Amino acid sequence: MNTYTIYSLIRLICLLIMITFLLANERFNKKKKLEYKNDERWKTVKLSANRIVQKYYLLFTFLVSVGAVYYMMFAENSHTTILLKDVFKILFYIMMLAIPIEYLALRYYGKKI
Repeated sequence: MNTYTIYSLIRLICLLIMITFLLANERFNKKKKLEYKNDERWKTVKLSANRIVQKYYLLFTFLVSVGAVYYMMFAENSHTTILLKDVFKILFYIMMLAIPIEYLALRYYGKKI
C-alpha cells in the first residue's frame, strides 16, 4: 500500500465521520425541536451551541491570521511550496469539523436543561 492510498483512505474515513455527524446533528435537531416544541429552552440550547461554534471559527481565523503574519514576516524567502488543492482540502476538513462540535455542544447543553 503506497502513501497516496493511505491518505485517500484517511480522507474517506474522515469524510464518512463528518457525514455521520451531519446526519446525527440533523436528526437530533428535529427530535429535540419536536420534544421541546421549539420553545425558549430549545432556542437557548441552540444559541449556546452556536456560541461554541462561533468560538471555534474565531480560533480558526486567529490561527490562520497568525500563520499568515508569520509567513509574511519570517518565511518570505522560503522556497517551500504548498499546492492550492492541498490547502483547500485542509480548509474543507477544518470547516467540516464545526459539525461535530455543534452536535456535541447541542448534546451537552441539551442535557444541562
